[in-house]
Amino acid sequence: MTHAVSALPIALTIEVAFSAAGCDRPQRFMLDQAQASRLGESMAADLTAFIGPLDAHGLIIPGGLFDLPEILRPGLPVTELLKELYQRGLPDTGFQPRLVTLGLAEEAFPIAALLPQAGQDAGPLLIIPAVFVCQADKAPALSETLEALLLDRGQASTRTRDCLDGFGIAPVNLHYATLHDLSALLRIQLDNSDLVELRQLIEQAIWRPGESLRIETPSGDRYELDQGTCYASFPVFSRWRHNLNDPALPLDAVLQRWARWHLRQRQIVSGLQAHGVTVQIRPQWNGDRHQEPVAAVEPGGAVIDALPADATAVTEWVAVAAGAEEGEKAQLLLTEQRLRGPGCVAYTAVLSNDTGDICWQCNMYPLSREALLEIPARWRAWCEQRQVTLIQTVSEPPALNADGTQLAGLYPDVER
Repeated sequence: MTHAVSALPIALTIEVAFSAAGCDRPQRFMLDQAQASRLGESMAADLTAFIGPLDAHGLIIPGGLFDLPEILRPGLPVTELLKELYQRGLPDTGFQPRLVTLGLAEEAFPIAALLPQAGQDAGPLLIIPAVFVCQADKAPALSETLEALLLDRGQASTRTRDCLDGFGIAPVNLHYATLHDLSALLRIQLDNSDLVELRQLIEQAIWRPGESLRIETPSGDRYELDQGTCYASFPVFSRWRHNLNDPALPLDAVLQRWARWHLRQRQIVSGLQAHGVTVQIRPQWNGDRHQEPVAAVEPGGAVIDALPADATAVTEWVAVAAGAEEGEKAQLLLTEQRLRGPGCVAYTAVLSNDTGDICWQCNMYPLSREALLEIPARWRAWCEQRQVTLIQTVSEPPALNADGTQLAGLYPDVER
């Protein structure tokens, strides 16, 4: 039977040691049921000390360590699921306050959606979520109390610190917070990292999901958030160089700016995805999210393939003046284009015939880690199928054409 209740999520924030070598990594991310029960009882005692007796409020706590982006997501799925689990356990007679803890039973956890996913990729701030459940008429007063007291008085007890031994970590700091406190912390972190656009998009997706948001950066990048999906521009190098509109800029400075652009683009896209926001790349985009992902022509005559939502790379076909016939003994030069900082940013494939004339050139820009391996594997398979000789090279910085406006292949006998 479903009962009308309100849920007020909070969190125990766990700051772990951080150094140049990385974070202090937990040995495990879920406690067994006995450990989770001890932790839940200790957290309930902490909260009672802050806000008074919990006689009218239920509390549900999973014995798991979550990364901040797992908690702050559109729809708040972790806390919503905790509320649902609490409701399922209510008797038919109505709302009943109680403490519910969730942990592993024989190294298994029956609710897959509540298993922490970040694992060893988690940052230095870990979260144990908790949800107060109460009758709807008591929620406003409890919410006001939590917002007023947790941030100022919410230091966890030594007993609660000791309960974290099961995770194999020694916390630097333990503090209770509301989700609005977590959101404010995220705002500070991202603003201080010069990622204001990412912060604006995440906040919009979580707290104002029914409203769209369009952002255009000073460098011309476009992002539009609408109904849980963020549409992001991704100019290939020829377009990006064209948009730079500074032909006198030295080539090394151009590539340094391109490296910074890539790092920032990756931070924004990966940050959105970590917070559960779907991202769709638009290589050719005039800012209209309804634009169909169709092939388009770039500066210099290059053509961008249509990009479906599940694409792992942007594919650009470069205009070649000669356009020679392939012939019987063709060879494919595949150059991995690398920038200092972001690493591999593109693969350039150049097909030439037995007389050395270029038949075509294709640049592929990976959009995921998996694509870094998929793209060269795809070209190797293509060469094997067509009995084309494959030559692979690496160019750092990227190889460019004579006027520095387009990627080019790096031949083995060319010195950089």
